[in-house]
Amino acid sequence: MNKILPPIRLQNQGPAVANFQEAVLFIVDKRQSSAQGLSLAQRRQTLTAEIVAQSFGELTGCPLVGLLTDLHLPSPDFVNEPIAERLNQTLKRRTARQSSKLMGLVR
Repeated sequence: MNKILPPIRLQNQGPAVANFQEAVLFIVDKRQSSAQGLSLAQRRQTLTAEIVAQSFGELTGCPLVGLLTDLHLPSPDFVNEPIAERLNQTLKRRTARQSSKLMGLVR
């Protein structure tokens, strides 16, 4: 996953959206967020059409809104600079923690 690059707006398409979708799913899964009570596999399956199309639609927006609520952030109509920065910080912490666990540094 790469850094989330704003702005990402509803109905945007392309690689930046695909990266954003992967990042949101990763963060939600690692936070064990209760957004819709779904597992990562179930969330990914729900978003399959938008993931394949690399499209930011309403299905992608659902886990995003739940994540923003969990992070105590406002839910704007698009992913702006402050939202992207906070998500990138969260992503960085989660990937560092996962890497540490894989290396056996965190028990």
